[in-house]
Amino acid sequence: MVMVEKNNKWYDDAGNVRFSGIVRVDKIVIRPDASKEYVGYLQTNKGKYPFRVPVEKANLAWITEFGLSHGIVLQSDCFCNIWGNRWLEKFNPFTAACQIELPEVVNGLQSIGWDGSGFQFRNSRLCRGEFSSNPEFTFPEDAPGPKQLLCRLRDDVILAISDESPELEIIWAFAIAMCAQVTAPAVGFPAYGIWVDHPTCSLFLQELYHRFEIRCGQPRGWVHKWPRRIQRFVTALTQDDTGFFVTSFSASQCKSDTSNLIKVTNIPEGLQPRKVTHSCDKIVLQYLKHFSKTDHEIPASWEAWKDYTVTQMQQLFGFIRSKALDNAPSHLHIT
Repeated sequence: MVMVEKNNKWYDDAGNVRFSGIVRVDKIVIRPDASKEYVGYLQTNKGKYPFRVPVEKANLAWITEFGLSHGIVLQSDCFCNIWGNRWLEKFNPFTAACQIELPEVVNGLQSIGWDGSGFQFRNSRLCRGEFSSNPEFTFPEDAPGPKQLLCRLRDDVILAISDESPELEIIWAFAIAMCAQVTAPAVGFPAYGIWVDHPTCSLFLQELYHRFEIRCGQPRGWVHKWPRRIQRFVTALTQDDTGFFVTSFSASQCKSDTSNLIKVTNIPEGLQPRKVTHSCDKIVLQYLKHFSKTDHEIPASWEAWKDYTVTQMQQLFGFIRSKALDNAPSHLHIT
């Protein structure tokens, strides 16, 4: 098929508009699980629109829907033509784009979290206390965790995490549990799931998950060393095989002696979601930054690892004169 590119449109050799825009594929990202993704842009007379799309979904229908989502109708001229016994309407703009300009093939990443020498995030990598940026396309768009390229303890952050409220006490407890969980692989320990002894429907809990970047995820097939939320308590205990999860359930409804859990307990009633500070995620990022600077001895048990994390957290945030941080460890139990 002959394609002529002119005035931000593609024409066939007879002068018919085959595609009322142009597609460019800059990169083909190949991930460790063999999945592939096109990274590029759609350009029309109205502007340029970046896209990311899995190769198996990349076709004329997808780019047409993508255009519509930006208020662009990608129409071709009405005519009938056959090429090689195939209707031209079946042509793939992405295949054409790869033939017009050869894209760069890059290796993508798949797993968020500890990678052996540092912590891998969506847009950055943290090693020896230093953040280095990752290209936006390195990970899939649905990768969990924070996107920050750096983490600074500004005055407003320090003020927010220095509160004396009961909400902040639970925030510190949850942050310690999460830090112990995501750093466990660094000392060869399996991750322990986090069980929050609190009703799942609590608005406070929903806001806590949101601020700590804890998204819902499937119980099986989790490749990340970063926790996801599993809504059903029983599902988390019976189907997860990674330990990187957070779940909630009221212990008053069910007594569980299941092992390999970090329990966040003794949570007061009536906690206010509006008091869950937007600076929550800075606590975890600051700790991981501190953690990545030094080597750590293998602890004797998970209880010892939890206590070590508490000690390191209190040393790192020793400038915080708040009972909330001092009282937080009382809410944590290993079973």
